Amino acid sequence: MDTQFGLYLVTYILVLGGIITGLMGVIKVTGKVKSNWIPAVAILVGVMVGFISSFMQGALGMIDMTIAGGIAGLVSSGYFEVGTNRAKKYGEDEE
Repeated sequence: MDTQFGLYLVTYILVLGGIITGLMGVIKVTGKVKSNWIPAVAILVGVMVGFISSFMQGALGMIDMTIAGGIAGLVSSGYFEVGTNRAKKYGEDEE
């Protein structure tokens, strides 16, 4: 496996993670998804965004981008959990 491939994959995961975090924020605000389903929805959204982004010029292959999207969905739900746990620990509210 080429090291450039790994570098591209990590870069795509980070970029997709930011996009998916934003999309999940919108989904959470609507309140249509229960909080215990958020990680599963984040993975599904990540897979869809990764699949769609595989059609961009210069992107990796379809399977690689779909996997990167799924991993980015996991990263996105991790960002949310860290923020939630920090707010609970230090008494910070979003309001």
